[in-house]
Amino acid sequence: MNKYLIAICFVFIPFSYLSSQVKKKINQGNDDKFGMMQSQENIQKDETYEVKKTNIISSISSKVISPKRNKNNFEKIDYPIFYDFELYLDDLYNVDLKNDYFYSKLYLAVYSKYDSIGVGKDDNLVSTVPEDNFRLKYQLGDESFVSKWIYQGFIKDSLYQKYSYVSEVENNFFHDWNLTDYPFDLQNLKIEFISKKDTSDVILRSANNFPPTFNRSISDLKEGYNIIGITSEVTYYESPFDFTSLSGERRKKVFSKLTYNIEIDRSGSWLFVKLFIGSFLSFFISWVVFMIPLKEFESRISLSVGAIFGAIGNRYFVDSTMQNVQVLTKADLLNNLVLILLAFNILIVILQENKNFSIPYLEDNKNAMRISALSLVVLGFLIYIF
Repeated sequence: MNKYLIAICFVFIPFSYLSSQVKKKINQGNDDKFGMMQSQENIQKDETYEVKKTNIISSISSKVISPKRNKNNFEKIDYPIFYDFELYLDDLYNVDLKNDYFYSKLYLAVYSKYDSIGVGKDDNLVSTVPEDNFRLKYQLGDESFVSKWIYQGFIKDSLYQKYSYVSEVENNFFHDWNLTDYPFDLQNLKIEFISKKDTSDVILRSANNFPPTFNRSISDLKEGYNIIGITSEVTYYESPFDFTSLSGERRKKVFSKLTYNIEIDRSGSWLFVKLFIGSFLSFFISWVVFMIPLKEFESRISLSVGAIFGAIGNRYFVDSTMQNVQVLTKADLLNNLVLILLAFNILIVILQENKNFSIPYLEDNKNAMRISALSLVVLGFLIYIF
């Protein structure tokens, strides 16, 4: 019996193994066939998509680029083209004496009576999109973000009635500090748009219906500064490039420039106190010397000399806050005025003691106090207003 079982096993096991291998080959063949069919189908789909995409691009290109395109479909341009700008200042920071730039976030819109393409002077199609007609002047930095001008179409609102483009800008802008009136100075931070074409073709201007505005709750602006408002101005400058008009006139190209001035002042009186408290205390010490009796000459002259050193020390402190400033500021003038008046007070003290040289009016300490104090007030006020 056992012999029969062993014989059956020897026959059945190889037969089962062969059957499984045959089925595996058949299934693998079917899978490979299905995979090839699927791959071929995907390739065909991809090829069809590429063909369709190419046909669409060719169709668009033939309509836009072809010189045979019917120009009657486009509006004739009445030159010059006016671009009306709208500006909103959303954020402002890095406004500091140590920097020659400031960082600003802007929302911009520009309006024109023409769509993106029009018929120009020579009956050729001309682009009226912003990128081809003007540019924004800025400094490219690591955190720069300048979006493209996004087409908004024609706006039918009564305030607009024009084609519109919008853009967003976060970037550094150059600033040249005008510190002649420091610390009573008013700074104009400039945002400039410059045309790429002659003024006979393109003129930039601020939109009358949409004056520039700013975020009233800007939190990133450095403490001590305050935004007064934003104004705009249009200027023109001559380029070195030659230009010939349709009438045959030859001249240099003239470009228009639209400038938005963000007016910044220094709010509060803390800076004034910080800069001049030392000088005014020195003057006060020199002034109260006239309350000391004339016979106490050594005490009077010692206090006066001490006041001089105090004023000089304050002058160095002011200079340290304005490093690399090469102009004469009102802060310099006020400190120099105090130093001159301190020297004047010492001169009065010496004249009161000297019997050979004397000014009778200044022999009286009260008169000396009046002259000294009045000189500081009047001359200081003149420095402030001029």
